[in-house]
Amino acid sequence: MVTAAWDQRDVSEQARVRDRVLAAWLPMVMSAAPRWTQTADRLGMAPGQARDREALRRFRPVTELEMLAGDDTGADAVVAPTEQQVKAHAPVPTLRRLAATIGGEGPVDKREVLLRDYRPLQLQRAGIDGRFWVASSRTDLDRMHRAGARTAAVLGLTEDDVVVSAVRQAPDLAHLATVHLALGASLTAAHPRTTGGYDEVVAAVRSLRPSVLVVDVDEVETLGRALVDAGAVPPGLRRVVVLGPPPDDTTRERMAGAFAATGGAVGILAAWGPAESRLLWAECAPGSGLHTYPDLELLEVVDPLTAEPVGREDEGELVLTSLGWHGTALVRFRTGVRVEGVTVEPCPSCGRTLPRLAGNLEPAAWQLPYTATDVGGVVDLRGIAAVLSHTPGVVDWRVELVRGERGDHLRVEVAGDVAEDVYDLQDRLAQVCGMVPEVELGVPTEDVAAGVARVGGIFADLR
Repeated sequence: MVTAAWDQRDVSEQARVRDRVLAAWLPMVMSAAPRWTQTADRLGMAPGQARDREALRRFRPVTELEMLAGDDTGADAVVAPTEQQVKAHAPVPTLRRLAATIGGEGPVDKREVLLRDYRPLQLQRAGIDGRFWVASSRTDLDRMHRAGARTAAVLGLTEDDVVVSAVRQAPDLAHLATVHLALGASLTAAHPRTTGGYDEVVAAVRSLRPSVLVVDVDEVETLGRALVDAGAVPPGLRRVVVLGPPPDDTTRERMAGAFAATGGAVGILAAWGPAESRLLWAECAPGSGLHTYPDLELLEVVDPLTAEPVGREDEGELVLTSLGWHGTALVRFRTGVRVEGVTVEPCPSCGRTLPRLAGNLEPAAWQLPYTATDVGGVVDLRGIAAVLSHTPGVVDWRVELVRGERGDHLRVEVAGDVAEDVYDLQDRLAQVCGMVPEVELGVPTEDVAAGVARVGGIFADLR
């Protein structure tokens, strides 16, 4: 039995809650999300028998490019059960709730009620060029409310606060999670921005005189100057929530200075989550680390080259499992985010026992954006490293993204005695990196070693 509050559970109690949610969630995902059904079939795993971390570890961590390989939208990762699958694999609390609904609504289509919990209602853009869509059901929206209330609590927001968001309205995590934060915490909030400028935000700030502003981390100082120039900085402003990786102390001081016209101290706190997530993690104090929710998402840290797990507090790539969510199911999803580990020590600032992402974090750490003649995208260096490090004869390599007026192109120079046909290697690289590269074999090792990226140092060189 869970006895402690959501933010005061010790490590063992967090593990019990996580394992209970996983045991109820994984069988449905394996039976009703085509991507994971196919994976389970290849692994010889029956949905009803796979309910623990050991079963989860058999799923290989996957990149976004792999998730998009099916239909280019990620739709095959959405849990879309049949009536029989709901009856066979839905958690007992869900079945009880559905039974009560059927009993309370009189003559209804029982199948309609059974499937209602899983129908996608909200779509969120994420990933490479916004092509990866994350679906959320009615149940997921309730969980987003709950997560929003938690984020607001960590940030120290109360029902007395008035919030104005300078985040542009869009079907993405930044806007949607900000909306759910306000709704979940019962905050008075406005989300006025529909254009590239700040006129709508300035007008809202003038009339509502908010105590809290929410803004993208890259726009904090620009927004501050716009409010100061318009004479619209509210005197009661006490907190600016920046959406993005936590800034360093120097940047934080500069951000606070942009709102100095308030005459008082404006606190700068960060909230952030991977674009494919459905919630924001937040700081309780500057530099405290981002507080996460182990009953809503399962986090791992892996080696970005091998995808093998590293120590909890070691640097690596963040891997996300969307624990308990009904719409899009992310199973060991490689976020491409470099983190300096996850600490489970109680927060020294607030005392919460939640796991925290402490230290620096860097989204898209191993992904280089490119622009071709008519499209844009991302070159995934993890994929290049994975292929070349397992290609017989490869001694070293160099990767260069060549910029040009007519578009960028990718050049890969390989040192060593490689027997594989250059076009076959080119095809394999294109499948995993997101762009068809120009490949040159037999390059002298000394030339490659002076390059942009090489085996053993590819990630350090390109951070």
